[in-house]
Amino acid sequence: MDTKGNLYIAEFNKDDVMVLEKNGQLKLVVSGIKNPFGLALDENNNNLFVASNTAGEIYKVSNGKKALFAKIPGGVSYIDYSIKTKCLYITCFTCHNIYKISKEGKLTLLSGKGTAGYKDGVWSEAEFDGPNSIVLSESGNLFISEFKSNRIRKINKVE
Repeated sequence: MDTKGNLYIAEFNKDDVMVLEKNGQLKLVVSGIKNPFGLALDENNNNLFVASNTAGEIYKVSNGKKALFAKIPGGVSYIDYSIKTKCLYITCFTCHNIYKISKEGKLTLLSGKGTAGYKDGVWSEAEFDGPNSIVLSESGNLFISEFKSNRIRKINKVE
């Protein structure tokens, strides 16, 4: 949801993103993004980031226009935008990694080894098996749900 109370909806099988406005109107925001899945808004609601689940692409949508923002190897599960760091945090379900994308679009592998595993530790050593949902807390900790193991994982003090 944005700060105005509008709800953004990814229509996975239609390749569309819709917005259900506070007044009840349903409107198309953007179309043509293959299997949109993860959605995140920046701090001013000026940019909507949309993850293509199957293509591994992250699009930036501004004023109804989409532009490829970043691409990761594998399928994108969910994304989260941090107001504090001005970065996106992304889970890759198929490659078992966690990524960070800067506001300039620079992609950084944050955690994971690229193969399924389960290992706690600092972000550079942690391993995941099907990371799914992701959220960055106000204190700088990342919380990731793992679909395959039904666990919530935590990465302390992400940069």
